[in-house]
Amino acid sequence: MKSAPPRARRLWRGDLVGILGAPALTAVALTSPPSARWLIAMGIIAFIAFLALWRPAIGIAVFALYICAQGFLRRVLPPTDLLAQLGDPLLFVSPAIAVVLALHRHFVVRRPYTRLERLVLVLQALLLVSALNPLGGGPVASLRQFLVVALPMTWLYAAGSLGWWTPARFRGLLWGLVGLAAVSALYARYQVAFGFPSWDERFIRESGLASLDIGGFIRPFSSYTAASDYSGVLLLGTTAAIVLALSSGHPLVLRLIALVFAAGLFEQIILVGSRGPVVAVVAALTMCCLSAGGLKARYAYPLMVVAGAVALRFTARLGTVAEATDTNSAAVARQIQGFQDPFGEESTLPGHVARLVNGVTEALLNPVGSGVGSIGTAGGTETSYGDLGLALGVLGLIAAFGFVALVAHTAFSRSAWPAGRWSDPRRLWLVSVVALPFGPLVTAGNYAQMALFYLAVGAALPAVLRAGPSSGDEDDDGPAERAPESARPSTSSTLRGAAR
Repeated sequence: MKSAPPRARRLWRGDLVGILGAPALTAVALTSPPSARWLIAMGIIAFIAFLALWRPAIGIAVFALYICAQGFLRRVLPPTDLLAQLGDPLLFVSPAIAVVLALHRHFVVRRPYTRLERLVLVLQALLLVSALNPLGGGPVASLRQFLVVALPMTWLYAAGSLGWWTPARFRGLLWGLVGLAAVSALYARYQVAFGFPSWDERFIRESGLASLDIGGFIRPFSSYTAASDYSGVLLLGTTAAIVLALSSGHPLVLRLIALVFAAGLFEQIILVGSRGPVVAVVAALTMCCLSAGGLKARYAYPLMVVAGAVALRFTARLGTVAEATDTNSAAVARQIQGFQDPFGEESTLPGHVARLVNGVTEALLNPVGSGVGSIGTAGGTETSYGDLGLALGVLGLIAAFGFVALVAHTAFSRSAWPAGRWSDPRRLWLVSVVALPFGPLVTAGNYAQMALFYLAVGAALPAVLRAGPSSGDEDDDGPAERAPESARPSTSSTLRGAAR
């Protein structure tokens, strides 16, 4: 029996070091409180990174579980004063693993880069250079913002560490997003029904986040750092369920299950009290239903019927709420008030629009921007377009709108997606991204949403490079990548071999 090649033996030794080293660092951390968080963060990075290099699919799945539990870990683990100026070390786990997988993709998998990936690379380079901008609050603060805001974009091309994503593999990723959103919603319902655990109450007292208060009640935020991050993950999960219900190559039973998840997660978005994700879900649903070419209408209509049923339940619940008596009724009352009078005194929409306009205006008045350190600060715009314009000036605005333009070009390109493949789950996901008017390109504080968003977009993009003529709506789960012409045997050599 032949022994494993040297490269495989080295890889196994590296995996053992990472898998065994993580518990060792954790054990040391428990006996050293001042550096506990740093050691635990390094242990998590070592474990997931080596696991991802050994089995990228398993590593990405474990990372998704971690990033959704990151806020919970930040609340239960003891705080640290070591290198406090850099922030919480647990926030560096996501970008560190993304960089490892991106390097693996570049040097080992050697998959070519798409235009969108090149644009994000340029955007990251500009944000890194902008850390030197004196208007950004200093180099240390700017570097910290770059690590937690700009570096997670690396997940866009870190998804390529798995090579080319087939429709079946991409559907698995979408089901994972649905499952994560559902589990997060269960914990949020626990917070509402039984009250916040002690660690969550301590976080509410210490953070002082005004966004958690709705009508005198504290909105649920599940296992995340902020309610906006929780609603962002619910948005991704709902959109993934919509895509699964409309995409080709899926049995009818699984489509119906996806419909149930879409309706349930949409209701949870309503009960969070954030109106932006509600609008985004409706826009994604409309875009996907209109652009799912080749799909029978009987599959699209039930989804709209379910969404209508949820809206009716939403309206009926309002009729029974005279005043906010609990968190759920306060969230519903806030939703209705905002949609009935979007520009009224109680609505937050005018403030969001004013901050967006301010970001665009600042980009025009200050063409070089204020640096990456301005993203997420008190003077931020709370939107990706405004924040990029504030940080990079005119170049930031060009990059933001260029991102959406390239995604739209990819999603609606007939050469990339022939008529028989318009209901491919990867294409429908890109269509839903176009429907998000204020997508999480750079969002301070929404750590899970940003990482999962870029991971899913990066997984859908490679399909363009390998898409070819196809008949019907059958699933394409064949070889992930065609061999280059130089690696294929020529016809003459094949005939010579047969003659011999």
